Amino acid sequence: MRDEDRKCNCVRQCPCYPNCDQMMEGQMPPTWARQTPEREDEQDWQRMKEMFPDMAKIILTEVEKVCDSMEYEGSMMFDTIPDRSRVLKMTEDIYDKVKDRYPVEETADQDDMFVMNHETRRRRPPKDNWLGDFIQVLLYQEMFQRRCRHRNCRRW
Repeated sequence: MRDEDRKCNCVRQCPCYPNCDQMMEGQMPPTWARQTPEREDEQDWQRMKEMFPDMAKIILTEVEKVCDSMEYEGSMMFDTIPDRSRVLKMTEDIYDKVKDRYPVEETADQDDMFVMNHETRRRRPPKDNWLGDFIQVLLYQEMFQRRCRHRNCRRW
């Protein structure tokens, strides 16, 4: 093969740019095929999600749907400090979708305690329980993962 036929005529934007000849001869894998730390982290995270309990997997799919709808340039998910009230609203929306599948029972002791203390309202809002807390943790964690990916992605 002649040298003119082998050259890829790369420009700086081409992924193989500095090592075009080695890549054309098959000595070097293309840069997009090499394992980057970000790609390794993403694969590791996917393996960890596969080990989640079934309940967490189901709730996480709902969390991912919400985050998918929020993943656009200028989204509040990518703000330096996301708006807490909007995150709580997203948590409540997810809670409403899964609450029938995982009912949260309140114990009678709590109700008796409120009556004995003559309290007319509960100390915690109705959606503020272990399920709501769990959803909120999954949501924050998924947002963090996407923020890291957004921050580290390379734009050409």
